[in-house]
Amino acid sequence: MSTLKEKGIKAICLDIDGTLYPRSQMNLRLIPSFFPNIRLGLKFNKVRQMYRSTQEIDFPKSDNLEGFLEKQAKLYLNKKNPTKKEIEKVIRKIDKQFYKSWEKTFLSIRGYKNMLKTLERAKKENIKIVLLSDFPIAQKPKTLKVENIIDFAISSEQTGYLKPSEKPFIYICNNLNLDPKSCIYIGDSYNKDIIGAKKINMKTLYLTKKSNKKKYPEADFICKNWFEIEKKLFE
Repeated sequence: MSTLKEKGIKAICLDIDGTLYPRSQMNLRLIPSFFPNIRLGLKFNKVRQMYRSTQEIDFPKSDNLEGFLEKQAKLYLNKKNPTKKEIEKVIRKIDKQFYKSWEKTFLSIRGYKNMLKTLERAKKENIKIVLLSDFPIAQKPKTLKVENIIDFAISSEQTGYLKPSEKPFIYICNNLNLDPKSCIYIGDSYNKDIIGAKKINMKTLYLTKKSNKKKYPEADFICKNWFEIEKKLFE
């Protein structure tokens, strides 16, 4: 019996970057976002790391994109009681150098072999397809040709939190009105995707070249590529 039927899976939830297409393509397209303000580019990564490490104790003002962007700006400023004007200025700087830039640079990504075929097969079996990424979704679904088969797509930023917080995962399950146990999350980051999804008892599939199951206990399944994923899900 296939994994989907045996586990009663009703939705396949997926990370995007590094999961639907190679991470090498992502890294190459991130390079231009370090310019023209190199200092901002270098500090942005540190700010994202700080956000992950503090989000469960220092909550954003609101569980939405506005709350996320405000807290991210405050972490960047790293000062006590920054003014609204200072916060808004940083938000604009980040938007211009990163988010606006990404909208254009990710228009040429190409999906993994057999990824589209596998998701189309799931769709034919009435399995819901959901995308959850830490980065803005933008035009990635269209570029990867999955736009017409996905049921729902969201950036974790829109929930106010980054993976591996359980909040983004809870959000998508609530939106689908599904028990997390009937969802499987596929991702290429063990610490963000697999750990986060397992917090709410989703089934998990870790996409990696590594195959040491004992080293990744929260992964229900480990696959090296989308050909293995298709076989695991359907055969």
